[in-house]
Amino acid sequence: MLELFVQHLIYAMVKWFRERRSRDWPIAQGMVHSAWTSGYSAHLVYSYIADGESYGGEHERHFCSAKLYAELFAPKTAVVVRYRRAGRPCPS
Repeated sequence: MLELFVQHLIYAMVKWFRERRSRDWPIAQGMVHSAWTSGYSAHLVYSYIADGESYGGEHERHFCSAKLYAELFAPKTAVVVRYRRAGRPCPS
């Protein structure tokens, strides 16, 4: 039980740091191409245009209601994407 609590705490801290780090990144309109689940993971494949260039990526979330989360993102659903400018590599 303690081990699960520690895992959850670490996950929450990592998520908080990532969200804080990316809060000042530019925003682009994106579009979902596909969404699916694998166990407790939801996967989204998306694309967006930033500074005239086309980019794509995959977003993955882990939690018990992964199927419900993936169902929110049908193909062609509009999404907001935060990204880092070129020359400063980091996952979006």
